[in-house]
Amino acid sequence: MNQNAEHIPECYGKMFPPLSDRSPNRVHQGHVFGFFIRSYGLMPSGQEAVVDEKAWKQCSQCPHYRTCYDLSLGRLQMEAAIAG
Repeated sequence: MNQNAEHIPECYGKMFPPLSDRSPNRVHQGHVFGFFIRSYGLMPSGQEAVVDEKAWKQCSQCPHYRTCYDLSLGRLQMEAAIAG
């Protein structure tokens, strides 16, 4: 392994949660962004976006921020397309 290789964080490309699990009544969290689907019965009754402001601040200061954000958005769009 090249000791001069730049360290890529474990969270790279994972700002958003996977969309494959949409179980209600729990937060689905990526490294920064997440969502919550509220359900009191058979049908969802509400949803909300969740943002971890501390993680966002850390991400925006990371030297890999731009490419990580692009990869995260690409993964999110691909998962949304597959989910239909």
